[in-house]
Amino acid sequence: MSKGIEEKGYVYIFENENLPDLLKIGQTKNIENRLINANTWNPSNFECTYALKSEKYKNIENLAHWVFKKDKKAKEFFKVPLKEATVFLQKIVSLGIAEEVDTDLLEDYASKHMSDIPQSIKPVKIKKGLLKRSDNTTFKMLGIKPKSILTIKTDDGIIECRTIDDTNKVSYKNKEYAISDLATQLICKSPNSKASGFQHFIYEGKTLNKRRNDLFAKEASQELNFGDDED
Repeated sequence: MSKGIEEKGYVYIFENENLPDLLKIGQTKNIENRLINANTWNPSNFECTYALKSEKYKNIENLAHWVFKKDKKAKEFFKVPLKEATVFLQKIVSLGIAEEVDTDLLEDYASKHMSDIPQSIKPVKIKKGLLKRSDNTTFKMLGIKPKSILTIKTDDGIIECRTIDDTNKVSYKNKEYAISDLATQLICKSPNSKASGFQHFIYEGKTLNKRRNDLFAKEASQELNFGDDED
């Protein structure tokens, strides 16, 4: 038996001049009302800079949140360049499973209907404490077990260390380090410089960052099923 056709919804990017460098990436069935409601918050002044419409809007939002997971600061708020987020959604549109929304018309609608919001609605404050960084990447997330060998290229050649837990601790010359602390010690020449261990250490031929991105992409492709519904 075929599955019913899903109702279309929207995935949007909201920007707010009072929240510099942050984008709100979310989904809704009624984008006009979503924009109006967002502007009852404090700070207000949200604008829709890009939006698409699709039957798979929930999956597309999940995919966007997964891709930008490392940039997440709070629920649906991401510290990611506007161009990068927009290009990502435009690529989804190019696959033929979504259509762009005219955000100029959307802004006009929201402006005309802001006066319709009941005065009894109290502004919702966004607490600064909520704008925190998401959990860091761990060895466990990347499928790297304790006692696995990691390598890093330095001026003195290739150096090896071993993972000693599921988070980010490694052993080198019988000493324990956080992976970024060891990377800093091995490759940074300036005392004030710091290095990301996940950017420089390699496991099974890939940097840990590359391994993370590949795993994200694999998970995302499974999450967002582009195929036709099965009978």
